Amino acid sequence: MDLPTWLTLTDAARCVGLSKRTLRRRIDAGELSGEKRRQGAQDVWMVQFAELQRWSDNAGQPLQVPKDLRQALTESGDSPRASEAEAEAASATPDKLLQRLAAAEAELTATKARLEAVEGERDRVWAHLQELMPMLPAARQEMDETRREVAQEQRQRMAAEAEADKLRQELEQARQRPWWRRIIRG
Repeated sequence: MDLPTWLTLTDAARCVGLSKRTLRRRIDAGELSGEKRRQGAQDVWMVQFAELQRWSDNAGQPLQVPKDLRQALTESGDSPRASEAEAEAASATPDKLLQRLAAAEAELTATKARLEAVEGERDRVWAHLQELMPMLPAARQEMDETRREVAQEQRQRMAAEAEADKLRQELEQARQRPWWRRIIRG
């Protein structure tokens, strides 16, 4: 791709489909590197194309250079690069590479620590599971016994309710007979 090494913040924003203000916040946050450069009578924020591409890849923001911008930049006489890899290699100083390496090592250390914590939790859960597994058959047997007892008690309750209903009916029938028959017949 024939693109210049440096893009204005306006052009960079067009390439990633975001506003200049959003890119400026990314620069202030240190996510994207850029610098102020003098253009004529004013200072203009500039972003290296290779840096913009690296940031867009990391941020998941697709990089699409509009055709009119590509033509305008190429015609403006800004020095084009043969490839993006060359542009990134040219912009990478030993200090920047050391900073990236240190950041990658810190991230790796943090990831290892999280992995060790997760593995420790996994081992703790596995050990607890191993303690509980032998208890399962006894617990299952106890639960089955309890279910049988509950079913037996329900049957007894239903039988007792049926007996109570029967006695209520007999009592009602007995009350409907005259008093002297109840005494004579017992």
